[in-house]
Amino acid sequence: MIADTMVTALINTLIRELHNDSVPGRKQEAEKVVRRFIASVVRIFVILAIEMIPNAGKKKPGSSYTQPLAKCIKVCNLFSILS
Repeated sequence: MIADTMVTALINTLIRELHNDSVPGRKQEAEKVVRRFIASVVRIFVILAIEMIPNAGKKKPGSSYTQPLAKCIKVCNLFSILS
């Protein structure tokens, strides 16, 4: 899973920068980036969750959204530890 590896690498980089005290201002900038990233993940999660709601015209919800939803949940769980 290349995309999962890329998400994990991004999360690890963000966490590392949140703990970086060696460069002045880096921690504050990382906090801004993390807030924006989490907001984007939440927006994507909401859109995918709404798309999975079955309606009368569909026979079953699309199963292709389960992997992106799992990634959104993973990101939210990791950063909830930091808050």
